[in-house]
Amino acid sequence: MSEPKNVSRRKLLYYGVGGAAVIIGGGAAAYYLMQPPSSTTTTTSTTTTTSYPKPADDPLFFDIWPYRPDLVEANLTEFKTQYAPEAVTQAVIAGDYAAQIETKLIAGAKDLDFAYSGTATANRWYEAGWTRNIEDMEPRKIGDVEVLYSWKDIKADLPVAAWNCLLSGSDGKPCYLPYFQSCFGNIVTNEKLLEAGGYADTKAKTSIYPKDYPELYAQCEDMQKKGVATSPLLKRWGSEVWEMGFVAQIEAQARGDPVFDQNMDPVFDINTPYADMLKDWQHLYEKEICPRGVLNITEGDNITWFETGQYAYSEQHTYDLFTFQDPASSKVAPYCSIVPPLTKNSPIGYLLVNGAIISNPPRSDWKLARVHRLAEFYTYKDKNGNFYRPKDFMVKTGVGSPYPKVLDDPDVIAFVKSKVYRDQDVTSLKQLVEACWMPEYLKVGWESEWTTMQQPLLQQCVQGSITVEACITQMRTDAIALKKKYAK
Repeated sequence: MSEPKNVSRRKLLYYGVGGAAVIIGGGAAAYYLMQPPSSTTTTTSTTTTTSYPKPADDPLFFDIWPYRPDLVEANLTEFKTQYAPEAVTQAVIAGDYAAQIETKLIAGAKDLDFAYSGTATANRWYEAGWTRNIEDMEPRKIGDVEVLYSWKDIKADLPVAAWNCLLSGSDGKPCYLPYFQSCFGNIVTNEKLLEAGGYADTKAKTSIYPKDYPELYAQCEDMQKKGVATSPLLKRWGSEVWEMGFVAQIEAQARGDPVFDQNMDPVFDINTPYADMLKDWQHLYEKEICPRGVLNITEGDNITWFETGQYAYSEQHTYDLFTFQDPASSKVAPYCSIVPPLTKNSPIGYLLVNGAIISNPPRSDWKLARVHRLAEFYTYKDKNGNFYRPKDFMVKTGVGSPYPKVLDDPDVIAFVKSKVYRDQDVTSLKQLVEACWMPEYLKVGWESEWTTMQQPLLQQCVQGSITVEACITQMRTDAIALKKKYAK
């Protein structure tokens, strides 16, 4: 039986949901006292026989955020067919997903074995001791349950950059499994508006794309002056707490300012490219090159706004390109393309490898083998050695896979080619993922607090209610204080 990591009292105070003091020991103990034994061992004079409960009497619990639950359910049906008899209970968590999962983990994970997670939350939960790393995911047979693949197999099939996203910032071990891959902050285009502004030719399918952010902003201001669009640029400055901080990190990095060094000390300042970026942002807002209303909208609104066809450029996920190319919902279709990496040393966007965690309550070896079997099916290969689930999502939704073997699959290539504006976009999508990076601060325990602190400051700065200098000074103060607070 695997042993859970201990949670120190200090970590409990830091990681408690909403800052509330939650007593883990009592809740967890009560849960385990209520559980039926996972197996029964009978010993005779010559043999030892272990019997296990029916999976239906001890189902696996899988929690997801509300993206295509119908497709997840179909994938789980395939899983249960391949590994019959098996039982999985799927829960779709609406609202504040991370907070609700964290509450379950603190309470002992009574109804949680496997769940979606982003990089930051995966690291947070792992460091707190509520989830486990995957280094004991190895081929084995426990009763009638067979685990087919090793975590080393997964590592071997992933690019180094994607694998590094899975590694814990605290001990360097893989603390979650890959569910999908994207590059957030890519710049998508409306080629018809670019053509009207003199920056594209839709018949020849050629475009004059910007090589850096200042050039992007200059193009947009030029198009505004020509009357091509009232506000040609749709930035990701939305109301959701993570948006402005993420796009600030992306753009600052592209301008040569990494924001944090390897020790997680802030390096951005009033005299670094970060300040130039914020001054440009203030100009975009003041001149309404980016619509002011964008400060109040959600991520979903940002997508539907761009679908109206009123904007020439916007920051989006790589997979959003397929949404914008759908004529059923988008007025941009079929003229939506994507800007390749700005330069070799200045990519746009950061690598997003969201995944799934395995909770860490005491459980039998038989139950853990079943969890590993579900995890490998959902994030890697099925019983037949195929990338069943990753490929299924790719060809039905466009949500990317971190596995090159999936991206090189003929069916996946055909799907991508059928959706893009021009064949070159297939290459651009691949180049963007290869060039983008993941900021290491996403792996620190204070990331969520840092992200929350940035949002109001950046919004106030863009609107000019505080100066660039005041914004940066306060953000540096906050970053230094958070690192000190979480110092071990």
